Amino acid sequence: MAGTSLALDYAQPIPSLQRLLQISQRTQWNVDQIDWTRGVSDSDYLPILGWHGALRSAYLRAQPHGKQEQVARLFVAYEFSQILHGEQGAMMLAGQLINSVDDLDAKLFAATQAKDEARHVGAVRSLIGRMGPIYPIGALLKQTLDALLVCDLWPKQVLGLQLFLEARALLSFREHSLFVTDPVFREVVGNIERDESQHVAFGIQHLKTGIDALTAEQRKELVSYGTWLDRHLWTLIRAEDYRMIFEECDLDYDEYLLTMGPPSKLRPDMTPAQKKSNDLMYQTFERWFFSSLLRVGLSEVAHQAAADRQRPVDDTLLTMDPAAIAEVLPWAKPLADPGG
Repeated sequence: MAGTSLALDYAQPIPSLQRLLQISQRTQWNVDQIDWTRGVSDSDYLPILGWHGALRSAYLRAQPHGKQEQVARLFVAYEFSQILHGEQGAMMLAGQLINSVDDLDAKLFAATQAKDEARHVGAVRSLIGRMGPIYPIGALLKQTLDALLVCDLWPKQVLGLQLFLEARALLSFREHSLFVTDPVFREVVGNIERDESQHVAFGIQHLKTGIDALTAEQRKELVSYGTWLDRHLWTLIRAEDYRMIFEECDLDYDEYLLTMGPPSKLRPDMTPAQKKSNDLMYQTFERWFFSSLLRVGLSEVAHQAAADRQRPVDDTLLTMDPAAIAEVLPWAKPLADPGG
C-alpha cells in the first residue's frame, strides 16, 4: 500500500479535503505569537490535583500550598511530556504519509499536518518549560509510535495516528483545560486543539478509501490493530510513572499511596460543575468515537470497543452530520472557565 509515486492527476480534487485545507489555511498560528513572558500564578495548576484524586492522600494534604502546586505542575509536565513525544512522532508520521497516500489533496493535507506537528513540538516544549522538566517517553507510547513509523500499510498509520493518537491528545487537552487556569497554557492548548481536530477529520474522511481497497487479510490485521489500540491507548500512563514526580519534589511516593483515602462527599475531588463537565465530555467523546469507527467502515472495532465498555453501539450514529466533524470535533468547543 505504501509508495513514493507522484500524484499526476491534478484535475481530480477531493472537495472534502480541499475544504479542510482551506480551514487549515485560515486557522494557522505561530508559536512566536504566544506571549511566553506572562507569569504563572501560585494556583494555576493546583486544581488538577482534584481531577487526579491526589488530595485524598493525607500525606499530600499535609504539604504546604507551594509544594502541592509544584506537584500539580509536575503532574501536567509529565503528561504533556508524553504529548510532546507523541507530537514528534506525529510529525514524522505525517511526513511519511505524504509518500504513502495516492491522491494529491491527501498529500497536500499530510504536508500541512507535518508543518502543524512541527509547530506543536515547539509550542509544547516551551509550555512544559513553564511547569517542570521534560520526562522520558512511556514504554507503551514508544512501542506504539515505533510500530507505526515502520508500518507499510498507510490505513494502519492513519488509524493509529489520526483516529487514536490525535483523538487521545484532544481528549487530554480538554480534560486539562477543565482545571488549569494558566492563560498561556489555555491559549496554546486551544490553538493545538483546533489543529488536531482538523487532523482527525482528515483521518475520518480519507481512511475509508484505504480500508475499501484492503484485502481480507489486511482488513483483519487492521481490525485487530484497532481493537488493540482501543484497549491500551487511553491509559498510556501508569500510576507508578508518577513516582519520579514525587522524587523531583523530594516527597515520599510510598507514603503518598499509603495515606490515600477513598472518595468522600465531604472532600470531593471535583466541584459539581467540574464533574458534570467532565462526565459530559466523556459521554460526547465516546459517542463521537463510535460514530467515527462506524463511518470509516470499522464496525467490528466499534462493537468490540462498546462491548469492552459494556454498552452497545447505536448504529444510528452513522446518521451524524459529517460536516460537523469536518471542522471541529463536536465536543471541542471554545474553552469555558474552569469549574464554571
